[in-house]
Amino acid sequence: MNKILFTIFILTLSSFGTASASVSEGRSGHIEYVDENGYGGVTFGMSTKEAKSSFTRGELIEEYWDEPNTCYYLCVDGTNCGVVFMVVDDTVQRLDVVDDNISTKSGVSIGTTLGDAEKIYRHSERKPNFYTYPEEDLVVRLSDKVSVIFEQGKPDIINFFRIGLEPAINFPEGCS
Repeated sequence: MNKILFTIFILTLSSFGTASASVSEGRSGHIEYVDENGYGGVTFGMSTKEAKSSFTRGELIEEYWDEPNTCYYLCVDGTNCGVVFMVVDDTVQRLDVVDDNISTKSGVSIGTTLGDAEKIYRHSERKPNFYTYPEEDLVVRLSDKVSVIFEQGKPDIINFFRIGLEPAINFPEGCS
C-alpha cells in the first residue's frame, strides 16, 4: 500500500507542476543544481543531524511515509517536496527531484528529453522503467559511488530524477 501511495505522490507532484525555490541561479541556467556530492550544502552520506544543520535552502523536516522507521525523507520546509532527501539508517542516501527549477550540474532537468540527456551523458545506459515498461529510464554513473536515474513520463521526456548512493538509488519506490 505504501509503495502505491509513494508512486501516486510522485506522479501527482510531477503532473501538477512543482514548487519553486527562490535561490541563486546555478551554472546550468536553472535556479539550482545537484551534483555527485549532493545539494544545498547536504552531501550524500551525511547524518540527518548534519544535513539539517548544513542545508542552506531552508529547514529540513522529517517526513515519514509509514510509521517512523529506518527509511524516511527530509523535505524542504516540510512543504516543498519537489526536492526530498531519502535517509536510510540515519544517513542521506539520495535526492529525489520533481522540481523543474532544479537540474543536474550538466543542465539536465525535468522536461529534458532522454535523447538530449544521452548527448550530455554519453556514458549513460537506457533500462526499462520498473512501472511503465516499455518506457525507459536513463541511468548515469557519475562516480564510483553516485549515480543518477532519469525517469520519463511522456514519451522521451524526463518527469522525475533521483541521484545518490547505491543501493538506495536503485529503489524505484524509495522508502516504501
